[in-house]
Amino acid sequence: MTSILNVIQQRRSIRSYDKTPLEDEILDTVQRAAEGAHALTGARAQFFRDVGGGGVEDKMTGIVGDYGKSIHGPHYLVMAMEEGPHYLVDGGYRFEQMVLEATRLGLGTCWIGGYLREETMGPQVGMDEGMRILALTPLGNLPQGKANHGLMKRMQRSMLKSVTKAVVKPHKRKDVDVLFAWESVGTALPDDLKNGERVAPWLEAIRRAPSWANKQPWRFVVSPGRVVIYKTQTQLKDGKDYHLVDCGIAMAHMKLAGDELGISGEFDLTEAPIPGAPADAEFVASYRFSAPLGSI
Repeated sequence: MTSILNVIQQRRSIRSYDKTPLEDEILDTVQRAAEGAHALTGARAQFFRDVGGGGVEDKMTGIVGDYGKSIHGPHYLVMAMEEGPHYLVDGGYRFEQMVLEATRLGLGTCWIGGYLREETMGPQVGMDEGMRILALTPLGNLPQGKANHGLMKRMQRSMLKSVTKAVVKPHKRKDVDVLFAWESVGTALPDDLKNGERVAPWLEAIRRAPSWANKQPWRFVVSPGRVVIYKTQTQLKDGKDYHLVDCGIAMAHMKLAGDELGISGEFDLTEAPIPGAPADAEFVASYRFSAPLGSI
């Protein structure tokens, strides 16, 4: 199976698609990845897919805002989560796992969240009471004219490179030293840790996580036993803070890349202190290492 580090490296927000419908087998695989994603809470999730081919654009009329209307794939996958504690973080965490599986299959995706018209979409997809729609993504192949330069070609080339090396920094991503602190906010990670054979690609995989308008609202305080994840920004839309969804996306990268690199751990959503944090910091989660980071 393709390395998750390569998949994370190759994931892009795709805004133009071949309109040819995908095979049911591929769509089934993507939906199973969504429904079977590792969860942070016991909240119910519902996933709705449109397999109507060319009829999708008509069916989506009035459901998404201008940003979403400019992105037309042959299919869409919609996620709804049961409203409750931490459901926004959990939703981002689960949905990104599906996005990465779609990327592994060579499909294009694009997170669309705050532009959804939930009051229209909910009844149309048959969402249960008590659920909130958080996001959708188009699903499809890249346009035929771009196929030779598309996602799968780049992924195949990437497989020739070592996945244990830190990859080239993606465009417009904050530096590792901005996002990560060592034991207290404001203290840089030690160079030997930051440049370690396994830690460097792990940090890079987290840094590459997509977020609302690429704002990267998450911050991380790393210590030998755990990582504390927090944020200092809010992006409210229809009562949902989409920066909490963003944090869940980054946490998916943290978990998946960590498991592959031998930096395994588990998330704990119990409120905990944020060492040296500013007054506006909001705790999101802790990631507790299975073995002390210094021994990795």
